Amino acid sequence: MAGIDENLDDQPQFPQAPIPVIPQAQAAVPPDVDMHVIPPQAAQPRARRTHKDNFISSLLSKLSLREKLSKNKEIEDLNKIREMKKFNHHMDAVAHPDAGSETASFITIDEADLKDLKDPSILARFLNSIPDYLLIRITRETRADKEDREKRKLDELNSHMSDLSQDAKRRRMDGSKAAKRIIGTQRDIEFSDILFTTNAHVPIPLPFFRNENLRYIIDHAATLPTTKSNPLPGETKGQFILNISDMTRGTKSCKGFGEELSLDFGEWSEAAQNCFRFHQMQDKDGDTGPYATWWSSHFNFFNAQEDKISQFNAWKDLELKLRREYRTEPTKFDINHYVMKYEAAKTTYELKLLIEKQNPPLVPTKDVPPRKDFFRPSSRGGKGSGDHHLPFPQGSRQRHPVCCILCGELEHAVSKHYSDGSTAATKFADGKPTWAKISNSRDSLSAPNGKEVCINYNIRGSSAVCSHADGARAHLCSFCGSKSHHAFAWVCRVRPQPARTTEGH
Repeated sequence: MAGIDENLDDQPQFPQAPIPVIPQAQAAVPPDVDMHVIPPQAAQPRARRTHKDNFISSLLSKLSLREKLSKNKEIEDLNKIREMKKFNHHMDAVAHPDAGSETASFITIDEADLKDLKDPSILARFLNSIPDYLLIRITRETRADKEDREKRKLDELNSHMSDLSQDAKRRRMDGSKAAKRIIGTQRDIEFSDILFTTNAHVPIPLPFFRNENLRYIIDHAATLPTTKSNPLPGETKGQFILNISDMTRGTKSCKGFGEELSLDFGEWSEAAQNCFRFHQMQDKDGDTGPYATWWSSHFNFFNAQEDKISQFNAWKDLELKLRREYRTEPTKFDINHYVMKYEAAKTTYELKLLIEKQNPPLVPTKDVPPRKDFFRPSSRGGKGSGDHHLPFPQGSRQRHPVCCILCGELEHAVSKHYSDGSTAATKFADGKPTWAKISNSRDSLSAPNGKEVCINYNIRGSSAVCSHADGARAHLCSFCGSKSHHAFAWVCRVRPQPARTTEGH
């Protein structure tokens, strides 16, 4: 039994009964032979349990990683039993006569497999098959690697902070970026870091990329209006970014950069070039990556049109719309789509001009500054001398007297309230306060939340042709704030009736 156990890896050990000694006749020993110098029996070589021969070793090396780990776990469990038998026999040989046997060797795990096991995702897959000795080794090596990386990082940080502290104390400046001045050329303006941080959270309007505005951001970086953003996915806290709204309108401490559609073609061309450079620097694949290529194709399409200057007012809304669509729903640049949209924009703009020519609007367009007396009645009965002063175009129907879309009273337009100088709340004829308010700073009609109300919509309703950008003014009733009807539909208020006068007066 002992011979069989030494040649098998998992052969169980049984208690061995004492072998009786059979007395034999003692051979005569020559008197000249010294019993103390008889050579001992040669030690038996250790029997292999796992790698019994070259053929078995070859088969073991071809096992998969999971099979190797499972086999090593079995060997480890049997080795623990053998070691416990040795311990018990050494402590009490009478109670534990089995002295145990030699432990079996493990199947070799390649270094490449060992590196793979250090990956947390792979370790989780094989966790139930890994023997204890290998799990302990992986844990200790991983911990040592982590401690070594943290130590190197801390050393680098301390060295860097030491350098920064010296620079911060002395406010050291770097003059190596200064370029030679070349007559007739202009060096590209650098972008402030806060622009990149801001663009990750909100889109930056095109007027911000004008040369003078880029210089303003650099010169006033420490005092620009900022706001705290919400954390992006994967972030734990928000960051301070530019307050786009305040910088667009302007504040006491910051000049206004202007709305998106406030640029003329020359200003747009300048801002578009800088905007392209800005987004080109953000492409993870470099200057010729797909992100940078889209911005180049987008701006170059409009710059390549022969009528780009004369038709600027027709396509500038389209350019803004396509730019915003790419941020929310990115699609590859399609030249055919751009051509179709460009021609449609020009056609729509021509029709719009034709309609405005046939039906002059009651409110000035955004390209023409408003006149204080635009809605002011003339001295003759409160009616203007021309059709453009009336709330309805002249035709075969009887004219209606001028009516205010703020208080609903006859014989005066809403512009009367712009210059009356009163700070008291405006009221309807029945004494109730009006829903809309007058913004004296802008001479405009506003909702309670400050949003400017469209006057043209409240006069003509859904048939009104408005010149302002989408969303720039609120299309709702100036009497009650409802979006279902306009003021002169007289749904929420009773139409006032003009006082009858004696014929001849």
